[in-house]
Amino acid sequence: MPAELTKSDFTHEILEDARLDTLSWRWVFFNHAADLLNGKGVDMVLGDWNHVESEMDRLPRSGSTRAVVSAIANLKRVTGVEDTWQEENPTDCEFTWERPTLGASGHTSRSRLDRILLTEEMAARSTDHVIDIGLTVSDHYPVRVTIIDDESPDIGKGRWRMNLEDLEDEHAMEKCRLILLACQRKSGREPMTAWLEAKRSIKRVLVSRQTMCRRERSTLLHDLERQRRALTRRNDFASNAGLISMESNLRERIAHIKKGKMERTTETSAARFADKGESVNKYWFSIGKSMRESSTIKALSDDDGVTRDTPGMAEIARKHHESLQASPDMTPEREEACRRMAETTVGKRFSTEAQRDLEREFGEDEAREAIMSAQTGKAPGKDGIRYEFYKYWVKRHESNEDEDKPTPNICAILARVWNDIKDGRTPPEEYVEGLMFLLYKKKRRDK
Repeated sequence: MPAELTKSDFTHEILEDARLDTLSWRWVFFNHAADLLNGKGVDMVLGDWNHVESEMDRLPRSGSTRAVVSAIANLKRVTGVEDTWQEENPTDCEFTWERPTLGASGHTSRSRLDRILLTEEMAARSTDHVIDIGLTVSDHYPVRVTIIDDESPDIGKGRWRMNLEDLEDEHAMEKCRLILLACQRKSGREPMTAWLEAKRSIKRVLVSRQTMCRRERSTLLHDLERQRRALTRRNDFASNAGLISMESNLRERIAHIKKGKMERTTETSAARFADKGESVNKYWFSIGKSMRESSTIKALSDDDGVTRDTPGMAEIARKHHESLQASPDMTPEREEACRRMAETTVGKRFSTEAQRDLEREFGEDEAREAIMSAQTGKAPGKDGIRYEFYKYWVKRHESNEDEDKPTPNICAILARVWNDIKDGRTPPEEYVEGLMFLLYKKKRRDK
């Protein structure tokens, strides 16, 4: 929607006339939208159109109201948009909405009501036009398309991180149990080295399992979708009740597989919010939330000008952060501050109790407190291992009653690592590496 228009511009005139029947208000709406959007430089028009243009977009087949189709055609003409999904799939029968009750014919009806229409320029930058069967966040299947930004910098292949569903993979967790037990045995001699090797092994196990599960799921979905599309492309599909029933069964299987991951993620989020006393989760809050532009930084500037080149941007960022960490110039104000600090600290000594507190070793209870107080749902560090993984093994260890199948004590492992560092041993390089991400300042898109 162009910035100068609001939702009320599209609705108030139509809603005021309660005498209009359903078809009449559709005709009025599309013509009104065409008048408002004419000459506004629209890139795309999308949403629930609540009407179909062709009998291919409805099952059972039936024609559309000519006046409404004409109004839609007029809207497409003045905005310069086209149904690119239909252009890419001219013979496919796909639907985004299904009537939940039986119609006059004794069958449910299906329609492709939700559409994304793009201009020729946007269509040239688009890919992956998808009707996401199974991801029902409402009573409609979502429609999506990927728009490629020509000026986006190269951000690389990304980094690995543990998925929450990995904790439900019994095969993966059993391998992690054995890795952690081996680490616990070795950590008495070289705690930091043993823990680093364990984390590397855990990552290899989870990467392998993620890849295998993703391939199995993708292969199954591909086979089911191929079978379903073969049915919908048959000439007698619309009139053959048996084919329609087979297609519905395949669609339900596809939906069930796709919903699995979404439900697990939603349940995890709901549990986290419930733990904090919230009655709703982030998915509820996101409904109706205004969409913001991606936070990807597309260019940086320095004294030499603006650059969109990825290595050049990285160099600007590096120099900027080096300047932030460099020693500041010794001004009279800073010299005075240093003098006051020296006067208040030189000659001061820690109390005996404070010295003992600093010198004592970390205990398992402190490791447990640190783990269980960590916020879940947060981005992991460079190793990709989430806080939920640590909490999982704390709970497994505390609830384990099987003497023949011991569980690792993750708190003991971490306490030994921390004590090794406290005692002055040099940690491996990976222990001091971090990740840096460029972010815009709050409410500022130019800094």
